[in-house]
Amino acid sequence: MFTLLYSATKNGCTAHTFNEKRDYQGSTVTVVYNEQGSVFGGYTSASLVAVIGATRDDKAFFVPTEVIQ
Repeated sequence: MFTLLYSATKNGCTAHTFNEKRDYQGSTVTVVYNEQGSVFGGYTSASLVAVIGATRDDKAFFVPTEVIQ
């Protein structure tokens, strides 16, 4: 089961709001749709915290646009 943590349409399109909603949430899946029609995303098993910076996660992955299209 998934819970929507952040939506640019509902929450505003700022990095601050994105991080505020996503931080300390445990494993997350991120899906991004941009104005050019591209879709990309990724997964991390680590609970992210923007103020700490980069987090190592050997289970994380990124799916570039070319793969999804």
